[in-house]
Amino acid sequence: MNKSSMEPDDEFYVGYFPIAPGRYLRFSKRLAGLLLVGVLFLPAVLVLEQKRFATSTYEYGNLTELEGIITPLPVPTLKWVAGNDANGKPIYQSALLVNNLKFGADPVVASFAEKLGRPLAQTVVKIRGTLIYHDGITVLELTEGEKALLGVNEAKTSDNARTVQPVPADFGEVTLRGEIVDPKCYFGAMKPGQSKPHRSCAIRCISGGIPPVLAEQTAEGSTRYYLLTDENGNAIHREVLDYVAEPVQLKGRLTRRDDWYVLSFNPATGIERLSE
Repeated sequence: MNKSSMEPDDEFYVGYFPIAPGRYLRFSKRLAGLLLVGVLFLPAVLVLEQKRFATSTYEYGNLTELEGIITPLPVPTLKWVAGNDANGKPIYQSALLVNNLKFGADPVVASFAEKLGRPLAQTVVKIRGTLIYHDGITVLELTEGEKALLGVNEAKTSDNARTVQPVPADFGEVTLRGEIVDPKCYFGAMKPGQSKPHRSCAIRCISGGIPPVLAEQTAEGSTRYYLLTDENGNAIHREVLDYVAEPVQLKGRLTRRDDWYVLSFNPATGIERLSE
């Protein structure tokens, strides 16, 4: 057998031939090119298709001082006058209060009232904590516990304390759909702070006294938030644990107090799990 008989001069190809026939060579080059494109662009596509983290903020390590009146809504909330409307009436801004770690602020706020010896809803206090905020909602973590109370502003107390209690706007019976979240993590302390990856953490936060919030996606693509209470306006926690981080439908009475919507419903009959 001479050398010329070993050269692949037709479309039959054996791996030990030094040169592949034209058809095989062209196919191999095209395949290698496609694989190279895939290696370069597939990771980028996967990254772009992933859900973005929320643009929420947790000012960890940075303590902020705020002055206002602590009032139940039905959970502890610090309110202050942010300005006046066109009719000269005060516009209140509020920060939902939570405790350090995965606990609600009720015990700490109760210690404030005991220490001051007067109703908190009639006293302008100065407190210090860690701000958590996102999408127009503010949460204040009382990072130092009972030491978060810095004092009382007596001058502002005499001027503003009697006007802080709002008359709730009543929107009647409504049906809402969304996801029950814990506001501390959702608005900044954790990312992601919602859906199934965060379910176990949210359950611990809500069972620890942090108030549950319903996050509803509107038809316009924005998100609206509702504090959840029972039908009598009392705080709820364990009653909703089985529904946290899942699509749900709630039926109840909707009110608005200052800058918070509040949905009051019967936890036994007013909540329904939706299929995903």
